[in-house]
Amino acid sequence: GKLNEPFQHGEASMEDYLKKTTLSPWVPMPDSVARKMLDMAHANENDVHVDMGSGDGRVNFHAVDWFRVKKSTGIDIDESIVQVARERRAKRHPKPDNLEFVVADLLDVHNPAWESVQEASVITMYFAEEALRVFRPILETKLTGHQCKILTCGYEVPGWQSNVEEVVLGTRIHLYEWGSTASQADQDDSMFLGDEILNQSPESLFRNQLESNK
Repeated sequence: GKLNEPFQHGEASMEDYLKKTTLSPWVPMPDSVARKMLDMAHANENDVHVDMGSGDGRVNFHAVDWFRVKKSTGIDIDESIVQVARERRAKRHPKPDNLEFVVADLLDVHNPAWESVQEASVITMYFAEEALRVFRPILETKLTGHQCKILTCGYEVPGWQSNVEEVVLGTRIHLYEWGSTASQADQDDSMFLGDEILNQSPESLFRNQLESNK
């Protein structure tokens, strides 16, 4: 299931691709970093794993192959890269029935793909800081009352305090114990924005975040 050639986006131009992947275009993650993220989470056969912005699915494959998770779901907005992940899965024999890849825009807070995120015990992400800033209030709303481990690669979630940090190949990994007694939302009620976030369109949410950073 390995890649035979560099990924080529399916859009008419790079400009079109960047419009689709507004917050954080896909950048391949080194395999050692992917495995370290899951190792930090102590992922195992009892875990349900979701990779937000899954790209070619490499974190998902590591979750299934190395850590034997119960289920792993990759979610990405770009149909072309999701197709690459699905083709990698199709080359497996037998095909793993606990591995799936979904095309979805997670900025759409009503997208059914969020149901998978809400069921996960381990969530991994490789987003730029601006994307994490936008996703933060959505995650805080969607994961209310839920307990899981959230791991980010390269960047920390603005306003959150990670429980553990590790550096692999110069890349910093942050682990957040969500829903535990040390939960960031429990520490600071001002971080939780409530259901009003669900009434905003993705476009207005992104615009408001940019305006607040000026």
